[in-house]
Amino acid sequence: MSIRRTIRGKQPLRSAGNSTLVKSLLILSGLLFSTVSVPERRGAAHSVPHDSHVIFGRMVVEDDAAIVRVRMFKDDLALVLRTYAQSDALEMIASAAIDSVFESYFNDMFLLRSEGTRMQAQILSSGEEQMRADGGVEDVWWYMLEFNATAPIEEIGVNNAMFFETFSDQRNILKVLHTGTEREHSFYFASGDTQEQRLRF
Repeated sequence: MSIRRTIRGKQPLRSAGNSTLVKSLLILSGLLFSTVSVPERRGAAHSVPHDSHVIFGRMVVEDDAAIVRVRMFKDDLALVLRTYAQSDALEMIASAAIDSVFESYFNDMFLLRSEGTRMQAQILSSGEEQMRADGGVEDVWWYMLEFNATAPIEEIGVNNAMFFETFSDQRNILKVLHTGTEREHSFYFASGDTQEQRLRF
């Protein structure tokens, strides 16, 4: 099984609505990602380098809440967070300190607006998995974060500029599902994109 944890002191399922939201997100995320178990001994699987730089994301919107799950290569994330935190000593381990750095970085680089108002995200949970790659597997980290609006979300503006400052070939993909209308939409962001993309449900 993958390494998975819930952030201490936070309740990711604070209501029945959020519980449905999380379940929908996890089911739909399974359609995007191919993973394998993390071996108990790290040397048991052959880790291979990756040529592409991409972040996959899935968002589910329901009423006044949005939950997003983003997945990225561990080595890419480590490089970006070390630069962001200005600390070469930063280690990618499951810790409150790493979560705090990532949450701050995410809110700086991932823009989500509802009716023109920018929302801030909070981490609900995170984990480490391995993704199948040619000749072996690649370590990936994922985070699940929650946005809350002050009214039902009927329109969003979004831009995901994560890792753009580090990789010129970075590509970010975000698939969105609105549970009320069952409308789905895919966003694509390439390094250098600064324009906010909009979607009305």
